[in-house]
Amino acid sequence: EWEGRVGFTYGNILKRICTIGWCVLGLCWLVYLLNSGMEIKKDAAFGDAIRGLLRPELQGVMLACVMAAAMSSGDAVQVTVAGLFSENIYRPYVNPKADQKKLVHVTRIVGVVIALLALVGAVLMRKDLVKAILDYFNILSVVGISTAMGILWRRMNATGMFSSTILAGSSYVLTRYVLMCGRDITIAVPIVVGIAAGVIGSLATKPPRREAIERFFTKIYVPIGQDEKLALPLDQVVPQSSRWITAGGLFVAKPSRESWVGFVVTLGICLACVLAMLAILE
Repeated sequence: EWEGRVGFTYGNILKRICTIGWCVLGLCWLVYLLNSGMEIKKDAAFGDAIRGLLRPELQGVMLACVMAAAMSSGDAVQVTVAGLFSENIYRPYVNPKADQKKLVHVTRIVGVVIALLALVGAVLMRKDLVKAILDYFNILSVVGISTAMGILWRRMNATGMFSSTILAGSSYVLTRYVLMCGRDITIAVPIVVGIAAGVIGSLATKPPRREAIERFFTKIYVPIGQDEKLALPLDQVVPQSSRWITAGGLFVAKPSRESWVGFVVTLGICLACVLAMLAILE
């Protein structure tokens, strides 16, 4: 449980702190280009900086580090998405009688397809890598709407999830690339559309089975390493006295003191990172 809390949370914070270093490097390289009168190529900034500042052997080390970072994220996404497809789409709707060997085979094929689609996307967006990276993070946040709703709202079902994800993503593409709206619109509209689509899609279709929902929330609220509690009903895992918000089908448990302390500490570190970046920019 603590490995998940501390490792995941502060591991991500450490990555953000490293990002500040990359930002400082980018600003230093920009100043160097301005002072030397060289052409500014934003998409090639880090590559040019590495080639201009490091010796050949260190360039190779940096290339290996960049490839390792990309591969560690890429293979995780590839395997996860392929597994989700085979377990949640292929098995229920295409081949309900598929055995484990067949599912593994399908997962491998889907993994290759995902890699090819990623390659095509990278080639198509190669002229503006900065824009592609920003779009990637924005689309990830849009997908997170349905994830958050599924964790917080017991009435959320598969139809609501697909409706929220597809319509929120489509509204982002529409406002950014078709209507050419400003940043405020491209952020606000997908959030509103995603929440509304999730609610409407879920309420317009059959609710999920009570047993499945209770089993899902039991797995969420039982700490890691206490597997014997997974067999208990949800009312025992999270009694009424430990529930914070339950109106309208919401399910939010009261945070423990441990959770509050962790939240405050993490929030303080994040604010410190933001202030440090603002100070550097000024």
